[in-house]
Formats: sequence, C-alpha cells, structure tokens
Amino acid sequence: MRREVILVVGKTGYGKSEWARKFLQGKNRVLVFDPMGQMPADYRNADALLDFYDAPETMMSEANFCVGTTNPDDVDLLARIAYVVGHCWLVLEEISTVFNRGENLPDWARDAIFLGRHPHVNIMMIAQRAATAPIALRSQITRLIAFAQHEKTDVNYLAEIVGRDAAEQLPELPFYTCLDYWPALTPPLARYKA
Repeated sequence: MRREVILVVGKTGYGKSEWARKFLQGKNRVLVFDPMGQMPADYRNADALLDFYDAPETMMSEANFCVGTTNPDDVDLLARIAYVVGHCWLVLEEISTVFNRGENLPDWARDAIFLGRHPHVNIMMIAQRAATAPIALRSQITRLIAFAQHEKTDVNYLAEIVGRDAAEQLPELPFYTCLDYWPALTPPLARYKA
C-alpha cells in the first residue's frame, strides 16, 4: 500500500477539520497534534508520550490507537513516535503553530516527510493558508484538499498544482465545499461538498 501525504488547506470555518475527522474515521493507528484538542484522540502530556516512545513495542503491538497532544512543543516527540511505530497516520492540525515560514525544517519533520515511507508513516497536515505549508511537504503531497482560499499567494500556489481554471474557483467555494486533487486518480480533480 502506498504512503499518503495529504495537505488540507482553507479559510477558517470552511470545513477542513470536519473533512479530516471524517477521513480519519476507521483509521486504526493515529497520532494527532491539535492545539485546540478537537480531533478525537486520547490527549496526553509529554511524560505520557515519552512512555510510548521509550516502549514502542507497546504501540506497535496495538492494532488500534489514537493518541494526541495539544502542545506544539510535543510535536517532535509525536513525530518520532510515528516513525518508530510505523504503519500509522501523523496528523498535524494548524501547522502554522508548528512551522515558522522560511525556516529550515526540524529533523523530525524532514524524517517524517522524506523518510516516512519506509516505516509507512502517512501524513496529514492542515493549514489555513497553502503558502504556510513547508515547501518540503508541498513537494511530497499525494493528495490536496482545498477549501476556500482568497489570498492571491495561496491561489497562485494551488494553481501550480491543480491548474489555473480550478484554482480560480477557490475564492468562490461555499462553506464545506472543497476541491479534491488526487493525482493517482482519473480524473485527478473533483469538487464536492464535504
């Protein structure tokens, strides 16, 4: 099975998190960062996450888990757990709270993005603006879910992926409606109500 790297973008309140929650239903092994703690997960502090990291065989043997953190300082640890455990989803909500634009990627992010296919770490990153997603991540996406975007920089970036005609729809997309670009499918672009 091919690893997925999904980027979900769009204005606040347009349906990104709802789409992500629906997508993750039925996924068995999920590690979540959500600063608001709204994604369904068993949220833990750093000490509890360290217990998992120190004994990864516990999680590797579990068929189902959904563990999370609300603390951006714990994302490094969460990503490292995902890499050690493998065959899981690493979900990062509100990535602008994790990455500073223009900065080099931290080691954990480079490992997850570029080496994550080896332990089969699927990635979903959720952002309000497409341009705030690190270029390293954007270069590896296998699927793009785009809700309404109005900022010209974001629309132009997305036009390079989905085409100018599709990108020009983005400012007018109603609430809970997105463009779903998945190059592995034919046709690769669909519009639907989330």
